[in-house]
Amino acid sequence: YRMLETIRQFGRARLRDSSEEDRVIARHDQYFLELAELSFEAGAKGDSLARLKSDYDNVRSVLERSTGADGNSEGS
Repeated sequence: YRMLETIRQFGRARLRDSSEEDRVIARHDQYFLELAELSFEAGAKGDSLARLKSDYDNVRSVLERSTGADGNSEGS
């Protein structure tokens, strides 16, 4: 399932207006970091790699935020 860009932007704006933005972004980043780590552990099954592939946009947004490559803190 992929969100329409306008819905994602609306949700992101609402999150930005709340006091929860930093906590939610940190949790998002942690979740996808853990998913990536599990996917690359020895003996990882194909389904974990497939899951990682299906969440590529989320993983990419975490990588961009962690390297400062996105120029802001926007993510998926």
